Amino acid sequence: MTIQLQFTPEILKEIHYHRYNHPAPLVQRRMEALWLKGHGLAHAQIAELVGVTENTIRDYFELYQQGGVEKLKPQRLKRLVYEVRLLYSTPYCSRTTWIRSSTVQN
Repeated sequence: MTIQLQFTPEILKEIHYHRYNHPAPLVQRRMEALWLKGHGLAHAQIAELVGVTENTIRDYFELYQQGGVEKLKPQRLKRLVYEVRLLYSTPYCSRTTWIRSSTVQN
């Protein structure tokens, strides 16, 4: 079954940005799949180009249908990215502090 998705030019612009600029390779891969879908490629072609199965491609598209681009960014990852940014913006913060704080569950 092919999932039908519609992308506005603004959404495609956001997807394109995250394809290359998001810190997590998983999110970049998901955005690549959406980008290719937005340009009319078949699921089999997208799966081959992205390097995942067609079932995984469908999972990505279902996540997008549930919550848009934000749903494709894992919540745990968002917290880690925030902690890394906090680490590098706080003077005198040791790596040990970051490791300890990154193990805290949401």
